[in-house]
Amino acid sequence: MNRKFAVGAIVGALLMSGLMVGVSQGGSAGAEPTVLRLHWNTRLEDSFIEGFLFDPNGEPCEASTPVCGQIELKDMPLFDKDNNEIGRQHISCTVSDTTEWFCSLISEIEDGPYTDAGQVSAIGVKKPNGNSHVIITGGTGAYGGMSGHGWKDGDNGRVNYTLTLIPSSAGGA
Repeated sequence: MNRKFAVGAIVGALLMSGLMVGVSQGGSAGAEPTVLRLHWNTRLEDSFIEGFLFDPNGEPCEASTPVCGQIELKDMPLFDKDNNEIGRQHISCTVSDTTEWFCSLISEIEDGPYTDAGQVSAIGVKKPNGNSHVIITGGTGAYGGMSGHGWKDGDNGRVNYTLTLIPSSAGGA
């Protein structure tokens, strides 16, 4: 009877250890995302915005052009949630009058009360109302190896930009 009990206990322990392995998490288990609440203002004196218009033949757009494209470039101061200037926001968008804007965004961030030094890059599609959901494609410095997503709302003037940064798993790509 003791032998059956001992064998049963060992089998039970092995089964339980197998179950525990099945529910374990790898990589950055328990790592909390970093949320950055940032904003910029396209109307500030040191905000630079340029647009380059062209038609399908590479010529400047005219009123008679049926489809017109545009490259939009922006470079402006970046602020944290308490309005501390903490870096620069760089944006490049490819625009068409028949599609939504495809944009790449690079947040160049300095040390601040809520931020550490580094860069965060993202891509996304800008909606006609100015809002967009972006995917974090990487980062440097304090934001190296991050992934995640962001939300940009606003179009002209002050634009709010919230980034949810998720650390990559240890030893990951």
